[in-house]
Amino acid sequence: MHLRMLVAALALGAGTAQAQTAPAGDTVRVGGKVYTYAEQQPQPPGGMQGLMKFLGSHLQYPPEALQQRIEGRVFVTFVVNPEGRIEQARVSKGAHPLLDAEALRVLPLMPAWTPGRQLGRPVNVAYTVPVTFRLPPAAPAAAEPVKYPYDVMAEPPGGMEGLMRRLAGTLRYPPKARSSGIQGRVFVQFLIDSAGQVQEPVVVKGVHPLLDEEAVRVIRTMPRWTPARYQGRAVPLSFTLPVTFGLPR
Repeated sequence: MHLRMLVAALALGAGTAQAQTAPAGDTVRVGGKVYTYAEQQPQPPGGMQGLMKFLGSHLQYPPEALQQRIEGRVFVTFVVNPEGRIEQARVSKGAHPLLDAEALRVLPLMPAWTPGRQLGRPVNVAYTVPVTFRLPPAAPAAAEPVKYPYDVMAEPPGGMEGLMRRLAGTLRYPPKARSSGIQGRVFVQFLIDSAGQVQEPVVVKGVHPLLDEEAVRVIRTMPRWTPARYQGRAVPLSFTLPVTFGLPR
């Protein structure tokens, strides 16, 4: 049975917005530096729509999870290497072992991405994709497919690159957090209403009140998006964005 799948946010690397002044790529992993933010972020084949279609056609709702009506959002973090292949995939925030395993099984199967670039050369870039497993009000028979709730995903002004530029330009590292060495990734969920307005930002996974508050502040000030569409009409869409606060090592 195919999953009714909401790709809540095609996370823009681990660091959608880097508030610090340290150069990207301070984190070292097997195979070389891994950038949390690159000048050109990696892109999935076909963009956001291509990623959504791939997951929709490959994800299978685990039968046991379906029977027990287990739902939730799984955050998978991986590295897009200089050849565009997905490596080092791991669950950075799980929902349930059954759902975690399915999300982790499918993402590495994706065809090659367009790799991220720094100073004109392809590099390793960390990327996070949140995948929501959600059941309809009444569980259908195991063989009955579950339809997508959206035909077209919401788009930020300027696309993914525009979103990154805006966040990088508006996010401010709280001085007390910087001096105390506080860092981490804040996940903010919000609603893009049918008019494209950002509504109801809330922290679904926080790090520290100082960082959480700043992430919510920036999301709340975002300009209007192009709303999601379903069967030709604009509809609301829940979106989750990971925002990384990192300090130089």
